[in-house]
Amino acid sequence: MNCKICESEDLKRFKIGKAELLFCSKCQIFFNSEFPSNEIINNYYTSEFSPTADDLQMIEHRRFLLHPEQLWLHKLIKTYKPPPAKLLDFGCDRGYFIDEARRFGYDVTGVELSEKARSYCSKIDLKTYKTINEIDETFDIVTMWHTLEHLPEPLRFLKDLQKRLNNEGFLFIRVPNFGSFWRRLLKSKWIWFQPENHLFHFTKKSLKNLLSIAEYEVLLIKQRKANNFITLLAGLLSLKIHFKEEKFSKKLKEIIKLHYEYVTGAEILAIGRKKL
Repeated sequence: MNCKICESEDLKRFKIGKAELLFCSKCQIFFNSEFPSNEIINNYYTSEFSPTADDLQMIEHRRFLLHPEQLWLHKLIKTYKPPPAKLLDFGCDRGYFIDEARRFGYDVTGVELSEKARSYCSKIDLKTYKTINEIDETFDIVTMWHTLEHLPEPLRFLKDLQKRLNNEGFLFIRVPNFGSFWRRLLKSKWIWFQPENHLFHFTKKSLKNLLSIAEYEVLLIKQRKANNFITLLAGLLSLKIHFKEEKFSKKLKEIIKLHYEYVTGAEILAIGRKKL
């Protein structure tokens, strides 16, 4: 087997928990030794959206707790490309980010495989597509928030994405930091070690290598804490509002989850630009 990024044969096989991973000594990427079939992936995302009261409660809870993070991301993007500009969010989920982006003056589009999430987006008048191949437009900005690690062919995707970016268009990426202290300490118990749906596992070095191989100019790449203290406070306040009538045990579970993610969540932020 060759590396799925650089095609090197210098691969090392090892296990984390029950998951078997491969490591490429040349480009430094970690990836699963086996990928799920396209049928399994498609089946995972193709259930219709008929929200229950609990679904809507959790959706609004997440919208609230993510708000400080969205504001920080928009401030960052604005320093590189202020509105008016066309923005595509690949892996937009229920549109939390693009819903905020349009309020800041961006012309927004989302791509999301999940039928549930796209159905929700349509209810709040957000333009979304199932695949990027359905879109004929080009964009000034493409964002990928914790999406790249899910793709079975990230290099091919990033190369194809060049056609979707205008000249000197910007690409913003966030992925879980597989090289973080908490991942190394907690191993398979780390919050974002999810080999059942994360096919690639990035370090700062391997993500930079991938962007360079895909022929992007790397403007910034850094390790960062995924959630700051304000995000934690927003999450706790959201629980107080949206889970007011819930049992104590359910609220306690969510409180513990928030603190665990706040402490152990670590990610890599990368900004690339299309070369002329």
